[in-house]
Amino acid sequence: MGIKPPSVNKMAHGLLSRVMNHQSRMAWVMLIAGTLMIALSISILFYGWWGRSQLDELVSTASVNETTAEGFLLTSDRDDRSVDGTGFGHLENQNPLRSMIRVAVMYPGENMPPTVWSDPAGREAILNIPVTITDEYNSMSPSNIPERHTLAAPKTIQIDSIGLNAKVESLRILNLENSFAYETPNNVVGHIPESSNAGERGTAWFFGHLQSPIRGEGSVFSELPKIPDLMRQGIPIYAEVDNGELAFLYHLTSTDIVHGDELELYETGGPSIILVTCVPVLFYDHRLVVTGDLIGVKKMGNASNNIGPM
Repeated sequence: MGIKPPSVNKMAHGLLSRVMNHQSRMAWVMLIAGTLMIALSISILFYGWWGRSQLDELVSTASVNETTAEGFLLTSDRDDRSVDGTGFGHLENQNPLRSMIRVAVMYPGENMPPTVWSDPAGREAILNIPVTITDEYNSMSPSNIPERHTLAAPKTIQIDSIGLNAKVESLRILNLENSFAYETPNNVVGHIPESSNAGERGTAWFFGHLQSPIRGEGSVFSELPKIPDLMRQGIPIYAEVDNGELAFLYHLTSTDIVHGDELELYETGGPSIILVTCVPVLFYDHRLVVTGDLIGVKKMGNASNNIGPM
């Protein structure tokens, strides 16, 4: 007895069934993928709303207590700060702030931020950061601060309170056919060369990435958003910027948030530093602006004791 071949109708039905099953699976895959995309879009929109709602938390001002040292450094316009007609004079053993800092450490009283009263020993390391730094620097007379573009360009920047230690490079201006713009800093802190150099009169502007997932240009300023909270805790924060010969100490005094389209370079009215990074994460349409005042100077290891005319 021979085997009958399958009928054309059965073959067509089987083929149609397989096609429909395949289409059904594809429909489910597309439905799941679409659902995930919608959920991801909603999550991003929610995160954007939440991130922008938190931007006000990045606005802060240094407390009165932590500006005591700063006022002492820059308000004393003493003639003996200038030696041989040079900009900074003899930079050895000239730190009148040293004894005042020691007293504040031994008998902290109101100089200790209230947030650490319950556990002063646990916060000893971060509280001693400004003590160590200010002990190394010499006070400066406002009348002896050099004019703009008379010192060398900055080479490194360091903020111990947030673990920042980065190289600084001047940013070039790029020709974008219809406009000009500064290049973005690539794994460095970018300095606007048209602004003041560190240690000079005027404002020195520095830019760095919070994150750079697409271009891969680093996240040198990833910890900058920690500064506002440290300020609210009453912890003094200092930035050190050096040019290879001299290092300059800035006391960071305030933070602010502006939209990226509204940010313009400006002068603060005194010798100062401004650090800028993009926020919030994923959107980067606002700018965190950190401002600090120049309060001290020290010579680097390869510089002479007497700083000559610059």
